Amino acid sequence: MCDVSSLASAAGIGSQVFGAATAYQGRQTQVAAAELKGQAADFAAGRQMRSAAMSADAETVRAEQAGINADLLARQVDLSRLATDTIYAKGVFDENNFRDKLARVEAKQKAGLGARNIDVSTGSPLLLAGFTAAQGEVDARLIRANAHKDAADSMITTASIAANEAGMRSAKLTALMRANQYLTAGIDAGEAGVFSIRAAALEGEAAQISAMSELVTGATGIWKGLQSAKGSFSSGSFGSGWYGTSGGTGGGLGGVY
Repeated sequence: MCDVSSLASAAGIGSQVFGAATAYQGRQTQVAAAELKGQAADFAAGRQMRSAAMSADAETVRAEQAGINADLLARQVDLSRLATDTIYAKGVFDENNFRDKLARVEAKQKAGLGARNIDVSTGSPLLLAGFTAAQGEVDARLIRANAHKDAADSMITTASIAANEAGMRSAKLTALMRANQYLTAGIDAGEAGVFSIRAAALEGEAAQISAMSELVTGATGIWKGLQSAKGSFSSGSFGSGWYGTSGGTGGGLGGVY
């Protein structure tokens, strides 16, 4: 029968071969996993960068639109202020025009009374003149007050438009800040993706090196096993009896016959 130690040596060699192959396959799986991790990191970084770029573009468009609206509102503010100045000027003109008319009425009254030889400095003529002047002053003040009221309304409108303009300016600034944040986030995502890809590549390289090491270790073990088995063959102890060659005399194959 075969020597037990020789069989054990052969079994050990087979186990080493299987172990080395299994370890190598395991390392190759790690290499493939590292490659997939790198691809996933590349895809994720690209998606984040594209999303950040799209968001930044959208915020930039919002900022541009807000800037256009703010410029339009600024023109409306200028027009509203011009309208206020016009209201003031019209009020002054209407008041002065009315006072001119009042002066002509008073002069006509005095001329009419004088033509009839009525003394306008006393009595009813004086009262009539005073009433005309007072009523005229009230009407002139009303014209001025209405002009001031209209101007105040115009100023309120101007202030409202100016507030809207300020809001649009603020919206533009906010949109630009958000666009910058999105761009920064996209750049950060890209850099993080590069680092992840490099890390995955290093993991793959490390796994590949480990796989080669496993092969070398397995090959070394197999070689040692073969050397040990070879020693068993050369020493004549591989078999005994009618299968073996040990004993040198009478044992061997000749003993079968």
